[in-house]
Amino acid sequence: MSTFTKNAVRLALAGGVAMAAVLVPAAGAHADGGCIKGYLSDAYRVQCSKGAPDQFRAIARCYTASGTQYRTVYGPWRTPGNNVWSITTACRNTEDITSGTVQWRQG
Repeated sequence: MSTFTKNAVRLALAGGVAMAAVLVPAAGAHADGGCIKGYLSDAYRVQCSKGAPDQFRAIARCYTASGTQYRTVYGPWRTPGNNVWSITTACRNTEDITSGTVQWRQG
C-alpha cells in the first residue's frame, strides 16, 4: 500500500468513517437529485434517482504513488432513475483513486 493510500486511510479512520463505505448526498445544483456517491476499491460510483431529463456521470482522479501526477477517469453519462449507476473506469494498480464527484449536463 502506498504512503498516499495509508495517509488517506488514517485520515478516514480518524474521522470515524471507513473510506470504502462513505456514501453522501451530492451537492450543487442537483442536490435534490437524490444522489448516492461512494468509492469502490479502484473506481468511483454515483447513483442519482432524480434530475431527468438532465444526465449525470461519475468522475474521479487516479494519482500516481508519488501523488504528483494524476489522470481523470469518467463513467458513462446516465439519465437518473431507480438503481441507475455511473461507475468510473478503474484506476491502474499503480494508482490511488481520490477526488470523486458527480458531473451534470443538460439533457
